[in-house]
Amino acid sequence: MSNKTPIYQLEYFVPDMIIGDSLDLDKNRFTTIENQLYNVYNIFGNGILDKFDANGAKLPSWLITQVPNQKSVQISSGKGHISYKYAETETSQTIDLELPPGATTGTFSYYLYASETDTTSVDKTVDFSFSLVQIDDVENFIGLGGVELTINSDNSFSMTVYNDEAHGRQEISLFSSLTSLVKNHLHIGGPDNPSPIDLSKHVTGLLSSDYIDQIDLNKVTTGTLNPDRLPQINHNSLLNIGTLTHEQIDSLLASLQYPDNNYKLSDYGIVNRLQIILALKKQSDLFNVDGGQINSIFYTPYTQMQNFVDVENTTATINTDVHRIYGVTGIPLQSNIIKIHSTQDFKSAVFVAKDSITYPSVEDITVTGISTLPLAGSVNNPYGLTGSATTIFISSPVDSFVSSFSTTGTYIKRRIDFDPNLNLNSPLGLWYDASSDNLYIADTFNHRVVVTDGSMVNTKALIGKSGGSGVPGSNSSEFNFPKSVFGYGSTFYVSDSGNNRVQKFTWLNNYPVYQATYQFTNYSNRSIYGVNQALSDPRGIVATSFAGNNFLFVADYLNHRVLCGIETSGIYSVYQILGENSTGVGISNASFATYLPSSTSYGSGAVFSFSTSVNGTISSILVSSAGANHRNTDTYVFQYPGQPSGIIYLSTNGSGGVTTAYTEYGISSNNSLAFDHPQGLAVSSSNQTISLIISDTDNNRIIKYSGVSGTGFGATNNQLAYQYGIGTVGSLPDSSTNVYFERPANLTIQSGFSTVFVSDSLNNRIHNLTSTSFGFSTNILIGLAATTFGIGDTSLMSGGVTLDKPFAYIGIANTFPVATQPSDWYVGEVISQGTTVQADNIDRYSYNIFDQISLINKDTIAVALSTINEVFPGQSLGKIDCYLILPDDHSEGSAIEFNLSNNVERSTIRISRLVTIRQTGSSLTNFNAFFDLSQFVDNIDIDIVGFGFKWSTTTNWANADYLNLGWYLPSFDSSVLNTNYPKVLTYRQSNGLKNPIFSFNANRYAQSSYFVFRFDAGSPNAANFDYVIFNFSTPSNEGNPSSINFYYRTSNYLDSLNADKNFLQYTYDPDIGIVSGESLQISSNFNARYIDIIAQLSASSDYQAAPVISSISLYYSIHSNNLGIIYDTNVNNAVLVQYPRQQWNQGLSTNIRISQVPNDNTQSYQIGILNTSNIGKFEYLSPSNLIISDSAYNEELLVDANNGLYLSPYQVFASLPAGLLNPQHYIKRSSGNCLISDTDNDRVLEIDGDGQLVKAIQGNIKLPRSTRDFVVLGAYYNTNTLQIYITFSQYIALPQNYAEKLSIYVNGNIYPLTDPTYFDQNDRGLFNINSNSASAIFYATVTQTFDTIIVENSNNSFFQIQNTAVSPPFSIPSSGRSDGFDLENETINYNNTSFSEFSVNNAVGFGTILDYSTGIAVTSFDPTVFGQNTSTPSDVLLSYTEIDKSPPYSNFYSIPIQVSLVFFENIFKPIFVDNFGSENIIVTTVGNNAARAYDSDFNALYTLSLDTFSFNEKLGGSIYVMDKLPTEMGNHLLVAEPSIGVSTIVGNVYDYNRNTGTISNQFSYKGFDTVKALPVDNDFLILLYDRQASGLRSKLIRVGQDGRTNYALNNLFTKPVSLRIGDEGDYYVTDTTGQIGTIFERQFIPDGSGNSTGTGNTGNNNNNNGGGLIGP
Repeated sequence: MSNKTPIYQLEYFVPDMIIGDSLDLDKNRFTTIENQLYNVYNIFGNGILDKFDANGAKLPSWLITQVPNQKSVQISSGKGHISYKYAETETSQTIDLELPPGATTGTFSYYLYASETDTTSVDKTVDFSFSLVQIDDVENFIGLGGVELTINSDNSFSMTVYNDEAHGRQEISLFSSLTSLVKNHLHIGGPDNPSPIDLSKHVTGLLSSDYIDQIDLNKVTTGTLNPDRLPQINHNSLLNIGTLTHEQIDSLLASLQYPDNNYKLSDYGIVNRLQIILALKKQSDLFNVDGGQINSIFYTPYTQMQNFVDVENTTATINTDVHRIYGVTGIPLQSNIIKIHSTQDFKSAVFVAKDSITYPSVEDITVTGISTLPLAGSVNNPYGLTGSATTIFISSPVDSFVSSFSTTGTYIKRRIDFDPNLNLNSPLGLWYDASSDNLYIADTFNHRVVVTDGSMVNTKALIGKSGGSGVPGSNSSEFNFPKSVFGYGSTFYVSDSGNNRVQKFTWLNNYPVYQATYQFTNYSNRSIYGVNQALSDPRGIVATSFAGNNFLFVADYLNHRVLCGIETSGIYSVYQILGENSTGVGISNASFATYLPSSTSYGSGAVFSFSTSVNGTISSILVSSAGANHRNTDTYVFQYPGQPSGIIYLSTNGSGGVTTAYTEYGISSNNSLAFDHPQGLAVSSSNQTISLIISDTDNNRIIKYSGVSGTGFGATNNQLAYQYGIGTVGSLPDSSTNVYFERPANLTIQSGFSTVFVSDSLNNRIHNLTSTSFGFSTNILIGLAATTFGIGDTSLMSGGVTLDKPFAYIGIANTFPVATQPSDWYVGEVISQGTTVQADNIDRYSYNIFDQISLINKDTIAVALSTINEVFPGQSLGKIDCYLILPDDHSEGSAIEFNLSNNVERSTIRISRLVTIRQTGSSLTNFNAFFDLSQFVDNIDIDIVGFGFKWSTTTNWANADYLNLGWYLPSFDSSVLNTNYPKVLTYRQSNGLKNPIFSFNANRYAQSSYFVFRFDAGSPNAANFDYVIFNFSTPSNEGNPSSINFYYRTSNYLDSLNADKNFLQYTYDPDIGIVSGESLQISSNFNARYIDIIAQLSASSDYQAAPVISSISLYYSIHSNNLGIIYDTNVNNAVLVQYPRQQWNQGLSTNIRISQVPNDNTQSYQIGILNTSNIGKFEYLSPSNLIISDSAYNEELLVDANNGLYLSPYQVFASLPAGLLNPQHYIKRSSGNCLISDTDNDRVLEIDGDGQLVKAIQGNIKLPRSTRDFVVLGAYYNTNTLQIYITFSQYIALPQNYAEKLSIYVNGNIYPLTDPTYFDQNDRGLFNINSNSASAIFYATVTQTFDTIIVENSNNSFFQIQNTAVSPPFSIPSSGRSDGFDLENETINYNNTSFSEFSVNNAVGFGTILDYSTGIAVTSFDPTVFGQNTSTPSDVLLSYTEIDKSPPYSNFYSIPIQVSLVFFENIFKPIFVDNFGSENIIVTTVGNNAARAYDSDFNALYTLSLDTFSFNEKLGGSIYVMDKLPTEMGNHLLVAEPSIGVSTIVGNVYDYNRNTGTISNQFSYKGFDTVKALPVDNDFLILLYDRQASGLRSKLIRVGQDGRTNYALNNLFTKPVSLRIGDEGDYYVTDTTGQIGTIFERQFIPDGSGNSTGTGNTGNNNNNNGGGLIGP
């Protein structure tokens, strides 16, 4: 068989047998040629090449000229590059210019193009064509120029031809291509960098004879251009000087397999990508890394990769060579790679977490029946549905096949491999267009659209990013989970569901060309009008041309509505919306409606008038009077007689006036005029009528609307009106009066609307509904004929949770080389008389003795053995048996007593039954065999003490040692293991095992284990748990039954839930036991937040049968609303109710990225690093340092004492080394310096790129908060402030004349503080006193004279204290220490009495400093005694220079002065830092001043008080400056504030204006603390901590300005503390609590679409729209 390369169609042979990747030389050869060609063409680009004659004169190349007297043009011969292929024509070609349909006169513009043919790469042929619109595809359609044709009314005409760039002509040349590369080249150097060089302007055509008389350019290989022809280049100023050799360029290009048009030679991008590719190939064995780079990373420290995938139960392999980082508390830039090799492994790996549940331990559990190859002709979870008059096509997201059937249900064929490089992956939408014979497939999880023909033989197009390679995208012609497609004629539409938009395409020369995007935004680029909400997961889409209009209908799935509109010139105008909105339904006369401002509204006085639809809904609202004092958050309550109250939403002009009033959709209901997740659409237009049928999926019905055509759409008499609905929930057979559905997904109709086909997804069948009387055009169903076809493959969907078959692997012997028998193998012989006198029978026993090992729970023995120097039939080792050596007292086995011995260990051994490896006379010399353990012994759960071989012969080989007969133990053959037990092979490989003899379990189930289904209701006592239904089976084997015991437990808190061993039993009849499908009452402890539904599964006594749980249904109520949730394998064996149903393996996609390996047809998946821009390079904050690395193995600590880092006051007192202390955040400044929030050192550091300290902001209010030794801690001199600072561990008092006892020693001279020559006598004393007039810092200001002295002698300066016993210069205030005389582990209630630097925020209560609960005391474990002092805290001043003396104090201290830019402030626990303007910074801190802003010299700019915002170092918080320009001063702030000091946890994010003190937007998250918030594009990135559940539901979300969650990452983090957005837009999150656990969803938690529960849009400024309700 053969295959072709994708670009140049180079055909190569593919072997029919597997011979290994490295031997596929034919493919590698042609792939190499293709890659080389592609990269060479990529340098020059695509376009027209110049032609020259033999004399160098330029010739026309694909030049357009007019054909005289004809409406035609001629294209000359020429050459060029098209689609990265060389093309050439030798003759001219004529193109006739056709007028647009229906046109006769006027002026028309034509654009001419050259495109490739199917054989261009072989014969250089070209297709020439014209288009009435410009085609924006410079790779595949090469512009030749344009033509303007004017046709007059008398049929005369004129023509103008344009061969210029303005009309799209696309010319390329060697020099122009190099010019582009040079212009984009980033020079590295000083101010003398050369300006961009345009080589095409310096060298064109022939070189002038002024320089060279004659030259043949084809023969020029060496030489230089005259320097006068180039501008001056100062190479001395360039940092990187040199040239790339041809070899280097070739190597570079050859390494890039899939470059795009952004690649430029010498760009940093090309170098980085090369490094990425090389690193990934070396580290992860990812063979296609460049084609599938992933663009974000979520990394958690302490990650244990062995827990990332259950390697014992999958063949997933782990790369252990990748660098790991442990113990970080800041931002890391590093990750690891895992690759999963098959779909089954993927499904197995993601099912149920073995999480932190303490009791019971969750082990030895697996899920079966999720991924097997289905039977051909089966209908499995059908979704997409389309067809013709004779054929029906069905897509299945479960098995990924598209199948075809006759309209009567006869199976025709199926296919999954339309692309030889990538199979379909969960395809959803289908559409067949008979007019073009195009079958469109929305290949959803491959993020592309596949187009084939009706026979499913010929693939016509792959549309998506990178040619439909399987990766998502957001640009035009790229998709993110497309879920529906519709096409007719030359036009088709795609529901780009993940991007919440619809894309339109047209066919041109058999090539799909992008036309338009329909998307609603709040910005000027919107293309959908007539709505107030963006699309949310659009699904079904249909279009039709009718009455002169192009109608387009879209099923907006999550908004529970259907849009009806008309498209014109790239604009989609919605004239009607079907579904229930926020004002309700059943409104027939709007004049009866009344409205009032809601209780939370600020404004009033607005006057509205209403328009209604024919279906009884408010269709539009006119604002007659704007009213006053309104805000965007205001709503009005809408009332209509006999209907529940509704809501009217508002937009304002910012001055209190209402500009727009509107309704919102997103309301699901089973009302006949409402929807619950509409999906499929079908349209028919005839007899002046449009008919629309909709599959209302979760209402289990289809609905018919009809409307009359005409002008003025939007008027009541021209709208689509509801006619009828069909459908009853259930799985019964259809009848003439009832049609039964279980989630009907899609539908298709046949011409004339006489027949409707419906895909009934959970019933695994297709309905054929035919109305034999009036058809479906009437609202009265008469003569309904309903039939079904299809049956699901039960082997695909009937599995469930069951016991695993654990490997139980244990090695029995180790390898040893040829003829080198190790000393722990022994030999004994038994001799018996042979049949002849000349020879005896000799049995030789070679055996290994070891400490007793257990074979319990194992059933298989594997043995690898090789013999040497055997010569048949002459001499051999004879028959070979093996045996187990049993303990001497074992009841089984037989004793062997040796007659002769060589190095015998024992004279007697007890062995099991002999198992033959080789029979007498066999010539085999190498053995890799598996034996059932039952072949050796009857009771296989045994202990053994050795293993051995028996050699039997009658040829007297014992006396023929010269033959050197022997044997050895090689490693067991991996290929044999891979064929028989591939997961055992993976286990051995991942653990580096090579045992030749080992035992494992192949067929026995685990004896017993627990399965835990955990449900979280959201808040304490939120749920009333009612009952549970289990569907299960307990099969038997030979009369030995398996069994299940069912329990539950509940709690409001996870810690107590995990520790609870008191499992509760359900209420049931003990005489009968629990029956599958029975309702089990939860009779006690039923009010709680959490419930664990526990099943203890036990295998049969022979371990050959295991129970299976196929579904669990939990029913509960919250606030009297009856609710439920069902988990199963997506089969129809659960109770048929309206509650959500989920698969066991559900929930992974929002947690981490798992993608199929692109261009791999084996359904392989990869889990990998999500940012590949810095492989082998990283930087991160550890608990004590900022660490950087330029490779995976070379780390550098930036912050230490060797780089000028001083000891903080706390570090001095606690005798800690220099370094960081739990830093929580850092950023890089534009200068390259780093700013670090050194949280527990109460300081902000600025360090340069070499780690040298630049300056710091230091606080000293942590130590004096309580009783401890009175210590002078340090002396600092700041050359900017001209001040000396002395820090103490307690508040200090200064007696009269204290300065007389203070002086400074500098290089042998003493300068008293009382000398005015050197010290300002009016500027010294207590520094930054608090509200109690207390401070723990003394300062003195020096003169310029002394500044010069101390700077010149910075290494020999000391602050001296005459510490007299009477009236010392420094003492503790008479009022005592700040918090009295508590014990060492003091308990402190933090308030303004005990901590004077901070004021109490009465709005949030006490406890706002170190604890986050109201009035809760905090126990501190900070040291209270200093150095070697062991007595009670000393009132006498101590110093670290005197602690080794006795008594531990002195009457004189000399403290070294550190000359450094240390600025002292009353700063406490900085947790976040940001910069703005010209190197200004803002620091987020704990305490009174929640934010402090400084200029580049650390001079204070402003503060924000605790009354405005409050933060906490345990919970987080951040202030980010939105206005960062140099001229701006940080007035616009994004604030993340955790919930502090209140009983109800509500975290907030504020859009805050510091100048006006107003909040323009606010997002609130109930039950979550907001840890950090950063802006990203026009959205906000918010990190949330689920404190109430100990981080169980912590998440990262991305929200829009309106508060709606656009993206969420759930169940990945436990205690997130840090968030950063990288240079490439990647997100970095740090979790401080430890390992992430498995990659699975660790508990089954309902959280809607992954959004956070909370409210937005509560700001007190009207300038911006806020958010509505977020989440369920």
